[in-house]
Amino acid sequence: MNAPEQVKAAPPYLADEVNAVRAAYPDGVPSGEYRLLVYVLCESLSQRNVATVLDVCGVREYYAAYNDVLGIAYRHDEYAEAAKPIFEKLIRQGFVPDAE
Repeated sequence: MNAPEQVKAAPPYLADEVNAVRAAYPDGVPSGEYRLLVYVLCESLSQRNVATVLDVCGVREYYAAYNDVLGIAYRHDEYAEAAKPIFEKLIRQGFVPDAE
């Protein structure tokens, strides 16, 4: 499990996304959900913004997260179906897809 580190301030333009991730994963992101979370965020945010959200939430350091994003972002066949529960979890916490 990726436990949250210290709390960082969210950039104002990503506040809603950061708040949704923090609310959905108050104790950190389980390792089995990490790649699915990255995929869901990639569907609505730029690759850099996904890395920023993950970093600000204490899930993964920016450069490591960005590297992960590059390997996950366009693998629709692999992640789309499995990511639906993650997508729904984030929406329940106020995530608005395609709000960027």
